[in-house]
Amino acid sequence: MTFLKTYISTLFLMMLPCSLFAQEIRFQTIEKDPSFEPYVRYDSLSGNYYFGYMKDKETGEVYETLYIPPTKVDPILDVQIEKGAGGYRYLYTLKNGSESKQDISSLELEIKDQFKNIELIDPWYFRENRALPFIRITHKVYNVPEYEEGKPIKFETDLQIGEILEFEVNSSNPSSIVTSFISGQPKQLDLSFVIPPSFEVRQMVDSLRENVINDRGLELKTIGPRALPENISNTALADTLQSYLTFSCDTTWIENSGICRSLEAKLDNVEKQLERGNSNAASGSLQAFLNEVDAQKDKQLSSEAWALLYFNGQYLLERLN
Repeated sequence: MTFLKTYISTLFLMMLPCSLFAQEIRFQTIEKDPSFEPYVRYDSLSGNYYFGYMKDKETGEVYETLYIPPTKVDPILDVQIEKGAGGYRYLYTLKNGSESKQDISSLELEIKDQFKNIELIDPWYFRENRALPFIRITHKVYNVPEYEEGKPIKFETDLQIGEILEFEVNSSNPSSIVTSFISGQPKQLDLSFVIPPSFEVRQMVDSLRENVINDRGLELKTIGPRALPENISNTALADTLQSYLTFSCDTTWIENSGICRSLEAKLDNVEKQLERGNSNAASGSLQAFLNEVDAQKDKQLSSEAWALLYFNGQYLLERLN
């Protein structure tokens, strides 16, 4: 009996990373249908996954467990950039929007090895992903500032609907387009096993985590520090700037098509002058580009578009001059 309890507890802890939480666990002895094959069913209406893991041979009842992916959030991620003598300050704001159905439990940013330090408020902290170029900003589950006998542990809450998390990243590197994953925390899940699930079912759980792309949360593009190649040419820098403009115009970062065409024309001229070896003319066109970018700050350009185009354009202009 002790072994069975240990096995059940271990299995439950293994499934916690998959966002499977137990509301009720009950165990009965039933005769399993050996012809039944476990399955995963996706419900497009709810966006949930169901694991059919066993069938009762006598009654024909199929037992399912529910997996709610951490994507039912409405995140608003904004970043402002300031440049100073020490480099760049990235001021991030993450809000859990009103349409969310989950608290936000973590934010992943593709900025590993690209920053000097990060300033976070307690109980938020970060850790680096060893295998991937991401850091994961997550929330402490509990807080024990000073142990006092008889005093209960204070359990922390994630970023609830309407709440805001602000943090700062300092880097010597200019901005680039980076990927982020924002993960929600399910509030209610049903995991009622009649008997401990089989090894085959546990493999299906692991397979879902590995193969369902949204298991890490909602994927959003934002900006963050990224080191430029040491020997990058001015022409390559202009091409990079053009790609940032194209991305901004293809998203909501720049929604005014007239502004896009005007900026594209100025950058096209920069590239033409660079191809001809005319650095002075390229500098003049680039300065006109930067003037228009700065004039549209907080108007037709989002904070992301402005920072991408302005600071990278400024970097190229300094090299040309």
